[in-house]
Amino acid sequence: MRILVTGCNGLIGKSIYSYFLKKKLDVVGCYHNPTPFPAPTKYQIDLSSPTQSQNFLKKINPTIIIHTAAILPSSHDEENKDLSLNNRKIDDNIINFCNDNIKLIYFSSTSLYEKTKDGNKLKETSLLSIRGGYLKEKFKSEEKIKKRVKNFLIFRIPSPFGENIEKGVVFNIFLKNALNNKDIVIEDDGKRKQNFLYVKEIALIVEKCIDTSIVGLYNLVYNYPISMKELATIMVKISNSKSIIKYKNKSLPYENNNYSNEKLLKKLNTSLTYSVEEAIKEIVENYEDRYII
Repeated sequence: MRILVTGCNGLIGKSIYSYFLKKKLDVVGCYHNPTPFPAPTKYQIDLSSPTQSQNFLKKINPTIIIHTAAILPSSHDEENKDLSLNNRKIDDNIINFCNDNIKLIYFSSTSLYEKTKDGNKLKETSLLSIRGGYLKEKFKSEEKIKKRVKNFLIFRIPSPFGENIEKGVVFNIFLKNALNNKDIVIEDDGKRKQNFLYVKEIALIVEKCIDTSIVGLYNLVYNYPISMKELATIMVKISNSKSIIKYKNKSLPYENNNYSNEKLLKKLNTSLTYSVEEAIKEIVENYEDRYII
């Protein structure tokens, strides 16, 4: 069993790739941009190039492809034709390579769901509201995978977080300020809720899936969203910070980020390992060695 992790320098891909290396699995990673984290089984490849991608895939000859590679927009509502076209090429080259002997694990987004105002849990069968070029291509890839790939898993995930998270996102800003005893400023009244998912949780679930025969589309999420006030409070508590939480008191439009993970956990007969608080605690404990801000 040879595993390929695309996007192995990204937040999700790096977590999966690193975890599988530690488990001594036969894992290979590929990335696009130069990496400060070299490894003997990591390769720089332009997956948007049919020639480069096909030559590389034939050489590696994976039995499982964990496809996390994508070019991310600044906003899901953004219409960027070049970005959308490149993501289309990347996904097509991976999907077209998959035959009946290859298992494809593809990462999509919970942002595809229509943001209802009733607060009910959003399931895999809930209505979609596809906006922006990035999400349109994610949905097209989901549909293409269902039609063309026999052995597949599609995971719709919410906002991922971990030790390799980008500097500009809310999670990192809050944690950086908490660790440095600076005020944490919340852009609204603190009531807006978001669903976060620890990248190590993703790696653990993927590990459970690689040896199973399950196929289909699943929400890979925590079963509850948390408010910005709750998130900031957890960070201040765990880091023993002197930070003061401040609010701008403007009210933002309500978004339902309450998703159901019942289908996936029931299928795997498992439960999730971390709570958001436990995940943040682990990040803070490892901060001096691994967390970069």
